Amino acid sequence: MKLSTDAKLIAAVALAGVGVLWWVTQRVANSGGIAGLAESAAAGAIRAAGDAAVGTVKGIGQAVGIPDTNRTACEADIAAGRWWDASFSCPAGTYINTAGGAVFGSTSLWGADTEEVRRIEAAKARADFALTDPRRVDLDPFGGMAPEEWRMYSGYTW
Repeated sequence: MKLSTDAKLIAAVALAGVGVLWWVTQRVANSGGIAGLAESAAAGAIRAAGDAAVGTVKGIGQAVGIPDTNRTACEADIAAGRWWDASFSCPAGTYINTAGGAVFGSTSLWGADTEEVRRIEAAKARADFALTDPRRVDLDPFGGMAPEEWRMYSGYTW
């Protein structure tokens, strides 16, 4: 029996469709299911919108003669206390946070200046809480039982 060209084309398209479906299910499974895929898509859309906004602001700044930000110059200007120069060399968030910290004290989370220090301090805070978490079973002297029940089963009397 000889297959027609149409039958071969339909079989090839069906096989390609099955391959694409398998690939999509693997991607969904690897990204944490539908929720993970939706989260990744939303994060990508937000990043794209943020990048577009930054590009627009930088383009307008260039058109009116405001120089682009420069991390090295920003750090040097802040270290030297040249706040006017820092207002041009630093990104707005960095400038506002640093200038606010200089005027009002630290405005950083837990006094940390870098993301890594904030992450470490957050992990330390979680570990400190875990040591006294009331939900921990191993901290319960009665093993999950009421005190009277514990006394009854252990034979201990007060």
